[in-house]
Amino acid sequence: MDAQVMSRVANRLLTLTKGWEQFDAYDAVQLATLDNVEPASTKITIQFYPEEGSSSSISTLDLDISLLQTPDQIVEVAEQHKISTDDQLALLNKSRILSSDKTSRQQLYSIRLLAIATYVFYTPEDASQSSIFLYETTLVHQIAQLLVPGRGVGDNILSAAIYAIDACAHHKNKSSEVIAAVGANVNHGILISLVRDTIRRLTAGEEVLFEVVDALMTLVAYVATSPPYSNQIIGAGIIPLLLEIPKTTVERRVNVSQSFSLR
Repeated sequence: MDAQVMSRVANRLLTLTKGWEQFDAYDAVQLATLDNVEPASTKITIQFYPEEGSSSSISTLDLDISLLQTPDQIVEVAEQHKISTDDQLALLNKSRILSSDKTSRQQLYSIRLLAIATYVFYTPEDASQSSIFLYETTLVHQIAQLLVPGRGVGDNILSAAIYAIDACAHHKNKSSEVIAAVGANVNHGILISLVRDTIRRLTAGEEVLFEVVDALMTLVAYVATSPPYSNQIIGAGIIPLLLEIPKTTVERRVNVSQSFSLR
C-alpha cells in the first residue's frame, strides 16, 4: 500500500471518529443509552479546501441540518461548493450523527469506537497523539466508563469500546492511563468486574456477543503479558476467574467442543 493510499485511509478513519462535538453536554454512557439527546446546535460547520490537492485556502461552511437530510442534498451542496470526496464523508457523518434516532446513534457510536481502535493501531503513535488524544484529553476515561457492568450500553458498543481501549493500551504514552482507568490492579476495578460479569453471563447461558468475549480476552492477554502490568492483574485475581471459563456452556463453545470430539 503506497503512502498516498495509507494517508487517505487514515483520514477517512479519523473522519469517522469525529462529529460528536455537538454533544459535549453528554458523557459516553449517556450517548450510548439515553433515548433522546439534544445537540448544542442544528448547524453543521465544515472546513475544507475547495479544490482537491489544494492547500492555499480553506473555506468554512455553516449549514443547517435540514439541508442535509438525503444523499442527494449532500451531493448538491458538495457540487455547489466544490467539496472533495473526503470532506463529503465528514459532512455525511456529521449529518447522520445529528439526525439519528437512538438505534442509529448507537450504531454510529460503535462505528466511532471501532474507527478509534483501527486508527490508533493503523497510524504511528505521534499521529494518534496529535489527531485524537490532544483534542480529547478524557477519551480513555470516557471509553473505560462504557466497560462498567450494568450500564446497559449493549454488547455492540461494549465490544467496540473494549477494542478501542485495547488499542489505546498499545499506545506507549497511554498504556498506564488505560491501566489506571480500568483499574486492572484491583479486584473491584472495571476490568476484573467486566471479566467476572461476562463469565457470569456465559455460565448462566445468557446470550453474549462473541465479539465481547474476543475483545475482552484480547485485552486481558495484552495486560497479562505486559510488564509491569502482568503482576498487577494477577494480583487482582484474574487467574481464578479465567479458570471459571471451562464451566461455560454457550452454544459457540459447545459446538467447538463437539467438533474436536468428533475429530
